[in-house]
Amino acid sequence: MKKLDIKQAEPIRAKFTPDWEIRKGKYLYKKVAFDDYNQALEFLQMIKDPQIELDHFADIGVFYNELILMVYTHDVGGLTQLDFELALHIDEHLGHLNARTLDEEKKGLYHNVNKRKKAGTSRKQGHPKAPTDKAWKDAAKTAKENVDENFADGKKKGKSRPGRVKKSGASCNGSVTALRKRAKNASGEKAKMYHWCANMKSGRKKK
Repeated sequence: MKKLDIKQAEPIRAKFTPDWEIRKGKYLYKKVAFDDYNQALEFLQMIKDPQIELDHFADIGVFYNELILMVYTHDVGGLTQLDFELALHIDEHLGHLNARTLDEEKKGLYHNVNKRKKAGTSRKQGHPKAPTDKAWKDAAKTAKENVDENFADGKKKGKSRPGRVKKSGASCNGSVTALRKRAKNASGEKAKMYHWCANMKSGRKKK
């Protein structure tokens, strides 16, 4: 996945995910609030499947009815197209629950996430489709490859995918189903590497 620098990422953020911030040029960030804790838990359940489908997961901090959401691609240490796709899924479900985005610069003032519709990004209910805007395509085209995801790559010791699998204590041995189960029972880097091994065996990523 190609890493986007701030000049490439900011126009995409402004057009498609205006309620998010880009912090430190590295990750998408926003803080949201729900009516209560139960609604916050409902939201977490709603975004479970989209994250599994994308094989991409947000970093989330829970503070009763308020959530801090951070999205970035750990593999490249920054933003990629995948982060914006996940942010769109998250925004879709925040809209369904009428969640509020917390504007930290205005000392606790809220605005409804549905204001994003004014920016021309409203969509029908259901999983959103990734935009095909020219800015998006240009960003993906011009960004330089940061991490080689080729399964056979072993040039960067400990940093190639096989190297990371071994370093995390995971293994690509076993069936896709078994690898998925191991990923579910693991956490952190080890879980990610089990997911990657399962994806490789199922043909979801190019070998």
